Amino acid sequence: MPIHNQFFLDESNEPSPLALAVVGPTINVEIAVPTALAQQLSSAGQPIPPSHTGLAFPTDSDFDDRGRLSVTGCTLRTQGYIAPLGRNFLARVGFTYNGPGGFFTIAF
Repeated sequence: MPIHNQFFLDESNEPSPLALAVVGPTINVEIAVPTALAQQLSSAGQPIPPSHTGLAFPTDSDFDDRGRLSVTGCTLRTQGYIAPLGRNFLARVGFTYNGPGGFFTIAF
């Protein structure tokens, strides 16, 4: 099981709960079209959308009745995020947020 630990340290290399609170538990992600869909698009002569890399963060999100992603009170792009990590993702991983320790852990 892969484990990702993200520690936030201050200038004296000590754990920084404040830095974690400011930045939040974000991880770098790449969002791409699945291989099977890319092959289908290619076979149909349609362009394959490019992948996007950026930050993702845990949140409670859902899709509205038009299929648009709804994250209450959050504008993703202007904050540098490309995706939320919603309940479906969080239901399949171990996620620990250690505020006093200034770190978080995601175990896949």
